[in-house]
Amino acid sequence: MKFDNKYTNFENNETELTEKELEWFYSVVTKFHQLPEATGIVIVNRNHEELSRKNREAYGIFWTTDPNDTKSESFITIDNFFIHEMYDVVFNGAFNVAFETLEGCIAHEIAHRYKFRHCKTHSNITNEILEKYYSLRGV
Repeated sequence: MKFDNKYTNFENNETELTEKELEWFYSVVTKFHQLPEATGIVIVNRNHEELSRKNREAYGIFWTTDPNDTKSESFITIDNFFIHEMYDVVFNGAFNVAFETLEGCIAHEIAHRYKFRHCKTHSNITNEILEKYYSLRGV
């Protein structure tokens, strides 16, 4: 599964993620795939502006065929503009207007596999996944 790398920047111009931004994003994804919670979940970048309603504004989206079955087919998309912004925060010292991290967003979306609804349980699962991610060597 592959989507394009386009997004609309602050000047309202269509642009694309750079090779460095994509390398960084997929290096983070590769580390998440070391966790058993992420097994079998494809995680890709996508331009969420192409989607409808509130999905257009989402940093990440968990897509599944059955939210009540942890073994159902599922994948995650992370918004291209969000990836660009987080890269700018991490590597260029930009102000984080999202008050989120790429790692936190991905952990949040993976947690939907185990608890689809936002609640305390979902928050706890997100935190556990993020803690495991940060405990991996080389992170």
